[in-house]
Amino acid sequence: MLAPGECQVCGGGLLDLSRVAVCERCLESVRPETLPCCHLCGERCAVEEIAGAGFGRAADLRCEACSAEAPGFARAFAFGPYSGNLRALIRLHKFEGTQELAVPLGARLATVLRSVAAETEAPVLHVVAVPLFGSRRRYNQSEQMADAALRELRRSGEAGRFLAAHRVLRRVRATESQSHLTPAQRKKNVRGAFAVRGDVIGWTAVVVDDVYTTGATAAECTRTLREAGAANVYVVTLARTQPERVERWGALDLG
Repeated sequence: MLAPGECQVCGGGLLDLSRVAVCERCLESVRPETLPCCHLCGERCAVEEIAGAGFGRAADLRCEACSAEAPGFARAFAFGPYSGNLRALIRLHKFEGTQELAVPLGARLATVLRSVAAETEAPVLHVVAVPLFGSRRRYNQSEQMADAALRELRRSGEAGRFLAAHRVLRRVRATESQSHLTPAQRKKNVRGAFAVRGDVIGWTAVVVDDVYTTGATAAECTRTLREAGAANVYVVTLARTQPERVERWGALDLG
């Protein structure tokens, strides 16, 4: 009790005992995305893309990829960029077995689910965590965060429209780790990797994952659900990788 230990993110001393070995300063430093992003996939837009949409019209913003071809899902939402302390927390939860982080990360994810609820009038939103294959990991970090987010929404009386439905989507074959693959390789890697178990006809599904990188996993989950009869699919992640090419933000305000 006199020496609670060190924060696993910054290395500083913890001031009190906690199940989460991360200091409050590191947890509170995680902030939502605030820069102008593509309205469909959430990628930060370059200045020329913002100018093309018209300053002040956030709903018209499209990145180059979504301008060329709209994604299969309705929209992808993310809490923040996959960098800094948010990246460190996700990696601790996913790879270091720090399952206690599901609670504070789930609280952040709950804010993203609120955005989905505000986006659609669907009476029920079926929350589906991206599944793992077999026993690749002792726990599914995305499912843990999704469930923690739903508990957070229940505590605030906002969970009425959300229904956990993780078992409806399953991974039917093993896939390579995506981290070292190109976008084209990622798409090929997950093609046919998922299947629907049960009836999803007419559903508005919310696919939950920890990180949106190229969108290959999100797109394949969406394709699988839509082909099985889902009416609409939203994608929710805690973080999204963002391109380094985006510069010169200035004082843009898209409202």
